Amino acid sequence: MISHSWKVGLISGIGGLCIGWLAHLASSSSTDSTDSAAEMRSSEPIRRQRERENQDAKTAARWIDRLEHDELANVTGEIPTEDFHAVLAGIMNNVWGKLSNEDYYRLQALIDEWAQRDSDGALAWVRSLRQPQQRSAGLSCIAAALAETDPQRAFDIYTEQDTVYFSLGREKLLKLITDLSQEATAAGPKALIELWKRIPKNGTNGTMGFSLNYPDGFDYAEMMDLMANEGIGLYQQSGDSNDKPIEPTSPLAEWAVKDPNAAFDYLVEKLGSGMRLDAYWSLTGKMKEKWGNEATQVWLGQQFASLDTTQRSDFLKGTMMLNYPGQLKSMIDHIPDPSTAQEARYEAMQAGIEKGLTNFDILTDLPTDQKLEVIERLRGYEDTNYLEKTLINWDIPRDRIDAILQHATEPNQTSGTN
Repeated sequence: MISHSWKVGLISGIGGLCIGWLAHLASSSSTDSTDSAAEMRSSEPIRRQRERENQDAKTAARWIDRLEHDELANVTGEIPTEDFHAVLAGIMNNVWGKLSNEDYYRLQALIDEWAQRDSDGALAWVRSLRQPQQRSAGLSCIAAALAETDPQRAFDIYTEQDTVYFSLGREKLLKLITDLSQEATAAGPKALIELWKRIPKNGTNGTMGFSLNYPDGFDYAEMMDLMANEGIGLYQQSGDSNDKPIEPTSPLAEWAVKDPNAAFDYLVEKLGSGMRLDAYWSLTGKMKEKWGNEATQVWLGQQFASLDTTQRSDFLKGTMMLNYPGQLKSMIDHIPDPSTAQEARYEAMQAGIEKGLTNFDILTDLPTDQKLEVIERLRGYEDTNYLEKTLINWDIPRDRIDAILQHATEPNQTSGTN
C-alpha cells in the first residue's frame, strides 16, 4: 500500500512539474500566452451565451412537455416568472406564418399570465424579438392582458406594431377599442379618426367590426368624410382601403335611423364623387331592425326612383348592390311606378354586363313580355352563351333569340351607364 505521505509527494511532484512546464511555456512564449488569454476572454461571453441557451432549451422542453400532458390553465400558473421567456421562445420558433390552434391558445395564455405578473418584463422581452410576426403576436397578447386594468396603456402597446398578423386576444382588444371609441364620440369625429388611425394595418384573414352610440347632434357627414379620406372602415374614396383588423361598422346606418332622407342624400352625393361602400346595408341595416324589412324596402324603392339615370347608375355601382341580386330585386320591386321599375331593371342589368354579371334574377316573376322588354335593350355582351340558354329556357322562338343575340353584342351607347 502506498502511504498517504507518498501520495502527497507524488501529487506535489506532478504539480510542480506542471507548474514548471507552464512557467517554461510562459517565459518562452509570452506572446502566444497573451494571445491565448485574449482568445479565452473573448470566447467567454459566447460560452456563457451557449450555456444560457442550453439551459433555456431544457427549461422550455420541460414546460412544453407539461403543456402536452396537462391542462393549459394548470401549467401556466406553475411556471416561474423567470422561465416564461424560455418557454415562449420555444413556442415562438414556429411563429412565422399561420399559428396552429394549439400554439394560438398557448401563446395567449402564457403571455397573459406573464403580463399579469410582470408586464414590464414581458413587454421588454417581446420588444426584443426581431421577427415581425413574433413581435406582433406578443404585443397583441400583452395589450389584451392589460385591456381591462390599464386600457390606455394596452392601446398604446397594441399600436406599437405596424401590422397585426394574428387575431390573438381579439375579444378583449375588440372591447378595448370599442370602449375607447365610445369615450371619444363626445369629442367629435376628429377625435375618433385620430384614435382609429393609430390602429395597425391588417395582416390577418378577417376584420372585426364594432358599432357605437353617437350622441345627439353628432356630425355624421364630417365623420364619413374623414373616414373616406383616411380609407377607414367601409368608406373608400377610390377603392384603396386602409384595412384594419378592428374597425368601425357603418355610422351611416346609425344616421339613417335618425334622419333617413339626409343620410340617403349624403350617400348619393358621395357616390357621385367616387366613394364606395362594401354593401347597401351600410345604409339600411339599422332601419330594418327598427322599421322591419318591408317598410325599409318601400322607403328605399321610393328613394331610388327619385334619382336621375346617372345617380341611379352611381348608386348601383357604388353600393355594390349589383353583387347582391336578391336585395337588388327587392328594392326595384318596391319602386311604386311600374315604368320606373322596369327602367331600373334595364339599368341594373346593363350595369351588370359591364362587370361580367348576369343578374337575370331581378327578372324573376315577371311576365315573359316584360322580361324581353328589358333583354332586347341590352348591349355590350362579349359572351352570349348564358343569355342564349336563358332565352331557350323561356321558350322564346328561335328567330327572336337570334335577333336578340345579334344586337346584344353591339357596343352600348346608352348614356348614364358610366
